[in-house]
Amino acid sequence: MTKPTEFRINISDAIISDLHRRIDETRFSDGFDDVTWAAGIPQSELKT
Repeated sequence: MTKPTEFRINISDAIISDLHRRIDETRFSDGFDDVTWAAGIPQSELKT
């Protein structure tokens, strides 16, 4: 097995700030009660 090597990317603070803003402004539907993983990702998992 090969030894892992460090990998760095350069992302500006402005792009990171924009991403945080978009995540903070995400709107979710009301969802459904008792949804299992068979129906997709439960909304509670998406919000964490």
